[in-house]
Amino acid sequence: MAALWWCYFAGDDERAGLRMTEASSRRRSTLALTAFALDHYVMILGLVLLAAGVRFVTGDVFAVAPAAGAWLLAFGVALYLVGDARYRQELALGPALIRYLAALVCAATGLIGLAVASLWQLLALLIVLVVVIAGEAARAKSPTIPSIDPVS
Repeated sequence: MAALWWCYFAGDDERAGLRMTEASSRRRSTLALTAFALDHYVMILGLVLLAAGVRFVTGDVFAVAPAAGAWLLAFGVALYLVGDARYRQELALGPALIRYLAALVCAATGLIGLAVASLWQLLALLIVLVVVIAGEAARAKSPTIPSIDPVS
């Protein structure tokens, strides 16, 4: 899904590089292990689970997916978002709470996949990801309210 790519590359990659160059050598080593290794392994595992789920449902997206397919789709995207949220937290790239909440919603879409055509679950996952991306983009573009200093 292109939306997962957008979750990761919507400017965070550039800021992550900046955070690494600004960090002390000891902190840089820790970040390399946690953010750029462990968190990325979680995201990659999520992508693998998602790909396995897609394999289950691509034969007929208008049919109800097998249980394994529905849960692989749901937990694949959810796990990716958890890894991405953790990565954002480690590098202080912005709030990660929306991604953790979105991961819970994505995990719950497994119930949708068990009840209706796979297409609806895929659409629900896409909507969640678009809301995350759009919400973060709107938050980043919103002007901050200057503080009023009573002394001046």
